[in-house]
Amino acid sequence: MSQHASDPDDLADDGTSATDVPVSGRSGSTAVELDGHGEGTASAGTPSTEVPSTEVPGAEVPGTGASEDGGEEGESLLLEEQRDPDDHDDDSDDDHDDEQGGATSPAHRRFDVTDGQDPDEAIDAARRAVADGACVVLPTDTVYGIGADAFSAEAVQRLLDAKDRGRDMPPPVLVGDASLLRALATDVPDQAHELVEAHWPGPLTIVCRIQPSLRMDLGDTDGTIALRVPDHALAREVLRRTGPLAVSSANLSGQPAALTCDEAVAQLGDRVAVYLDGGPAGVEVDGARVSPPSTIVDFTRRDEGQILRRGALDLDALRQTLPGLADLDEPPAPGSP
Repeated sequence: MSQHASDPDDLADDGTSATDVPVSGRSGSTAVELDGHGEGTASAGTPSTEVPSTEVPGAEVPGTGASEDGGEEGESLLLEEQRDPDDHDDDSDDDHDDEQGGATSPAHRRFDVTDGQDPDEAIDAARRAVADGACVVLPTDTVYGIGADAFSAEAVQRLLDAKDRGRDMPPPVLVGDASLLRALATDVPDQAHELVEAHWPGPLTIVCRIQPSLRMDLGDTDGTIALRVPDHALAREVLRRTGPLAVSSANLSGQPAALTCDEAVAQLGDRVAVYLDGGPAGVEVDGARVSPPSTIVDFTRRDEGQILRRGALDLDALRQTLPGLADLDEPPAPGSP
């Protein structure tokens, strides 16, 4: 049975002591990595009721296939065509001395992008690294995430290798704007658009069917994609410059998700080319820093959606938008596999 990792945050989204969790779904699985939160597997009919202690990690517009002007498939192809294949710098970052907060090691660079620091150099370094197929670490609204070019199978494999994980736990995809949902997913019900309109950017990951025209190999996804738009201005700006990123929590598989850049460096070291230090993630609770995971909602089995993992957005809040949203332990919709 294939799995599709989600989120980060999912990208792929966050926590102090959890590990990544696959959640299997429809006809094999609805892949969702639970962004560094709690290890285990749950079938689509019986989603996991265990809420991981923390997470990471991407996008909006209804679609039902190609139209005369190209429709969703045309948008997907355009999205890939807009990615500059020559966006690789011959004078790569290896030759650059660090400035205003960048600290060089033999194989990775680190930038201070906390409040008051100019992020342009750091964002550009991240963009170059992604264009060269390398991994980057960036802060999100949940935990720190490790990201790679979602359209490069080699880069995604490099991300999985950095975390010591297999293709059976593929990462979610983070995007900088909800308008990319139509280009990346298909058969998205109106209810999903209503939910993301209300809660993106934010700690909501949705699972949909991936656009079949996309040349995207995230792992064993069984034709699904987990998407989120993070509620973090720096992360969204990075995503606007790089395009969609496969993002997972910035930790070794089975280890606590990183809530600081130091924690990410300690676990991933030179497996990552660029680190963006945005300060600690999460909040202090009783002397410990914690960050709730994103809530994951699956739209591949029922139009009203079903929660695959409880998180920062509770059921009552989500049902204000979608009264028919199914909770974790509700039975599958009639006729579901």
